Amino acid sequence: MKNLSGGGAAIVFERPLTAGEVLTVSFFLTEDGIEDPERSPFECAASVRWSKPVGTRGFEAGLQFLSPSSDQRELLKDFLKRAG
Repeated sequence: MKNLSGGGAAIVFERPLTAGEVLTVSFFLTEDGIEDPERSPFECAASVRWSKPVGTRGFEAGLQFLSPSSDQRELLKDFLKRAG
């Protein structure tokens, strides 16, 4: 993951994605690379807003989270506040 906000993320993938494509993303919000065993992974449908090649690493895509639950929004808000 390259960046994360309350509304979406930029993530590196092995394959190109198509703008408008909808997929499900699932990831752990870590602190110092360590997962909190008490916290479930963030999982949400997301729409691809853009995609571009990134050298030999694959493809970077900008994703917009689609209808995250109130719990998911709070989880992101709390994580971003502590990370900022």
